[in-house]
Amino acid sequence: MRATNPASAMRKINGGHILAVLSLCLSLNHSAWADPAVANVWGCLLYASNSAAPVQTPGRLNRYDKKLEQETGFSSLQTLGENQAQFTGGRIGILTFPGELRVHVTSISRGPDGKILLGLELFRGDKQLLLTQAKLNQGSPLFIRGPAWRQGELIIAVVVGS
Repeated sequence: MRATNPASAMRKINGGHILAVLSLCLSLNHSAWADPAVANVWGCLLYASNSAAPVQTPGRLNRYDKKLEQETGFSSLQTLGENQAQFTGGRIGILTFPGELRVHVTSISRGPDGKILLGLELFRGDKQLLLTQAKLNQGSPLFIRGPAWRQGELIIAVVVGS
């Protein structure tokens, strides 16, 4: 499984039964930038399909609806769950979602170029599906395409800052 930013093609998670779009939005408040060891983390689980249902994504993702539709080929996005956690240096921030999905935020730091380096792991139950580090601009999402489920699939979107 690979992670990309929205300018890149979205990648697939190998295997799995759940098809939905997991959209992780990582939101760091102003004080978190002063101390990158502490950050508020927000995430949501989305389901992408070609159903007749209208697109329903959280406000934090609205401007990426069309990009997600283009990249995935699906015309409908539905929010299945949202969660929040606080990341504190040395302690993993955990977001839990339906379908025994968990995202562990293992590290957040700011590089010398001002970009954010994010370490994360994705689990279904006890099985690790993804271990990655991504370099992001503040406010730019990271999208990770997931396994097929029903008539759609999972996508993980991570946004640092908003």
